[in-house]
Amino acid sequence: MFIQIEDSEGAPVPPEEVRIQSVHIDPYPDGKRIRVTLELTPFQDPPDLDVIVLDQDGEESASMSIIGAATPELNFTAHLRGDHLSSTYQLITRLSYEELGEVDCKETAFSTTGEGV
Repeated sequence: MFIQIEDSEGAPVPPEEVRIQSVHIDPYPDGKRIRVTLELTPFQDPPDLDVIVLDQDGEESASMSIIGAATPELNFTAHLRGDHLSSTYQLITRLSYEELGEVDCKETAFSTTGEGV
């Protein structure tokens, strides 16, 4: 039997080909939280993700791990910690598989003030 897939970009890919397609960050008005939207390539096997937010001094302000992402599009809220919140941050997203290690990594600069970074 022959099955033709019209949209080859929508076909799930093996672990070594999974990539972070986009990272979108929306700061909440309080400056203490951010909404993060990640879009991955469709995958055959669920990847693991580590997300780390560094402040302007390179100190960790938030982090989370997602084990076995269920869908290629993920939305979550990160709470920025620290007594003195900065206005500029770096979000590091690492995509990995236990058997392969890190497969992709994206770094995204953002500001909680709504101004460009």
